[in-house]
Amino acid sequence: MPYDVQVIPISEFLRADVAGTLEPGASRVFLKELLRVAEEKNTHHILIDCREAASRSTRTDVLALVKPQTSHRVSQPSER
Repeated sequence: MPYDVQVIPISEFLRADVAGTLEPGASRVFLKELLRVAEEKNTHHILIDCREAASRSTRTDVLALVKPQTSHRVSQPSER
C-alpha cells in the first residue's frame, strides 16, 4: 500500500544560536508554518529527517517542539 510521505529536513525549522543552543520560540514559528503548508496540501504523513541537525538539541528537544503542534500520533525515532 503506497504512502504519500513528506520528508522535512530538520534544518527547515530547527533554529539555534551560534553556540548551537536550541531556540524553541523561533523553531516553533517555522514548524507551525511548515505544518500549515502540509495541511493545505492535505499531507498526512511527515517524516522529520534529523540526520543533519546543526545544534546541540536532543531527540527529546525535537519531540517537545513537534508533539504540541500535532493532533495525530508522533512516532519516536529508533535508537541506533
